[in-house]
Amino acid sequence: MILPLKLIASELNNQGRIIEKIFHLILSDFIKVLSLSY
Repeated sequence: MILPLKLIASELNNQGRIIEKIFHLILSDFIKVLSLSY
């Protein structure tokens, strides 16, 4: 019972990290575009 919960938790953690990386990439690109437009 505990093992599937750990697997689900680690899977969610991995997805969270991927979303975080994508968010940081989009954010850095957005900042670059803003700095270029000024």
